[in-house]
Amino acid sequence: AILVKAGMVLLTLGPLITGLYYIYAWRRGNGEIWGSTGAKFTDGVVGFTGIFTGLTLCTITYRLQEATDLAVECIEWSCKAVLETPSLKLEPVMALSTRIVVDLACVAVISMILTSELEKEVIHNHNGQQHWIIPCQSEKQLAMLAAVGFWGLG
Repeated sequence: AILVKAGMVLLTLGPLITGLYYIYAWRRGNGEIWGSTGAKFTDGVVGFTGIFTGLTLCTITYRLQEATDLAVECIEWSCKAVLETPSLKLEPVMALSTRIVVDLACVAVISMILTSELEKEVIHNHNGQQHWIIPCQSEKQLAMLAAVGFWGLG
């Protein structure tokens, strides 16, 4: 309720204060006041338009006060109804269990890829030592599984 009332006050005071400032610039300055349009006539038009807009919004706000209070009460009651929904109380547990299942599945697949039989090709380096290499396709699979795992955590 406080946020709605504060918004209505700011909506009303914004044009009023702007209009008053431009009327001050219209009466006192010759385009030398900071923020002035530079033309006396334009300052007057902007000032009176701002005051007219502010007074119009003030009247509308005053006339719609009961409707605004009713709308705020409806929003509060709907929030209470939504927050008392049992499924919302289970959501953190369901989200955590889903993340655990996704992560365990990713770990299982990654371990299967790493422990699977690697390519039969052996790479010889300059010293004559043999090194097994993970195939390029498996590296892409590992990267994709890691991305899915991190996405499941988020």
